[in-house]
Formats: sequence, C-alpha cells, structure tokens
Amino acid sequence: MGRFIKSWRARKSVAPAKFGGYKEYALKAHADRLRRWIAERPDLTLGEVQRRLATAKVQVSISAIFRFLRHLKLTFKKSPARGRAGPARRRGGAPGLAAKAAAA
Repeated sequence: MGRFIKSWRARKSVAPAKFGGYKEYALKAHADRLRRWIAERPDLTLGEVQRRLATAKVQVSISAIFRFLRHLKLTFKKSPARGRAGPARRRGGAPGLAAKAAAA
C-alpha cells in the first residue's frame, strides 16, 4: 500500500508511469557529417563510417549506423554496371537450352 501513497503524493496519480516509447537515434547530432561523407564517397562501407566516427570520439555499433542511414534514406544500391559474381565452381556457366537444341 505504501507504493500507491508515494505515487499519489509525488504525481497526484496512481496511474502507471510511462513504459517503453520512442528513443532518439544516437547519431542524430552527426546527420550532416554522415550526409557529407556519403555524398563525397557513396561506396563508403559501414566499417569505414564507424572508424571515421571513432576518430570523432563517437562510439556506435555498425547496426546503429545502418539503421540511422536507412532512416536518412542513404542506402547504397549496387549498380548493374558493377557486374555480378559468377558461380564459384562453374567457370563457363551452364549451357542454355537454346545451345543444347542447336547442338542436337
């Protein structure tokens, strides 16, 4: 019963206090810096961003950087010009159906 009396005296209410809720991004204060780095070098990796932030005495995880960059809509999409890695074991690739039909 003492808990409810303390709550009433402190807040004039016995309703439950706030639980959970929204938490700000740890990198919110560094948004302009991150935008500038990405504009200068769009293929910057998350590890490189983490190291650059560490030189500015900002310690955050790679996943926190990823979530914040996604929040800023600064995602990196690979372009088709970069090419695609082929299969590791088949150097020539599997022959297509058209090639098999022409050979028959």
